Amino acid sequence: MPHRHNHPASAFTLVELLTVIAIIGILAAILIPTVGRVRQTANAAACMSNMRQVGLSILLYTDGNKGRLPNSNNPRWDAVAMATFTGQNIDSAPYNAILRCKADTIVRTTSNPDELRSYSINAVLVNYDNQFRNETIWGPGRPAANTGMLLGDISTPSRVALLLERHDPLNTYQTGNLVATTKLFDYHQGGMNVVFCDARAARIKKTAELDAASTQYTGLNNFQATYARVQ
Repeated sequence: MPHRHNHPASAFTLVELLTVIAIIGILAAILIPTVGRVRQTANAAACMSNMRQVGLSILLYTDGNKGRLPNSNNPRWDAVAMATFTGQNIDSAPYNAILRCKADTIVRTTSNPDELRSYSINAVLVNYDNQFRNETIWGPGRPAANTGMLLGDISTPSRVALLLERHDPLNTYQTGNLVATTKLFDYHQGGMNVVFCDARAARIKKTAELDAASTQYTGLNNFQATYARVQ
């Protein structure tokens, strides 16, 4: 009767085990940054989608408002966007999702009310407090302070920003969130999303020149030259 021989199962040698561990480490080093970049790309795309929808809502309101953009107050631009887009008020749950970028991780508290939204409207378009004078966009005559601009008066709407990614201290007032003299976000791989007055959305590369201009009252008033760098 033949005898059965029970041979012990072969095991990994120390060298083989160390080789497997090294390979896993190399794969992790490759995959983890890739996953991070994929997440950043997804956040940027979701942010741009939100901004495009908010921008379209503002433009729909403008169309029904005899071609005039929202005022800097009464109604606020964010309230206009929410009412047009979702039928909700600004205190509803969709507000938090639509007007906040996932890459904007700042914790909202009562001490930073100006950072409630991730997005801002171009203050020159609503003539906030009559201080954002820009003859290139407005022309020699302009309406009263805090009155929204007529969309048809913008000669190059594809080059004038409507919405940008930015917090602003003006958000603490009833005016909503306006872009004035603040530096720009660069959440999205060195750039930020912008919606222009023709409803086009694009990502703008952040440059030293652009960021420096954004700290001046004139910097964010005229997008025809400064904001021409579109990816």
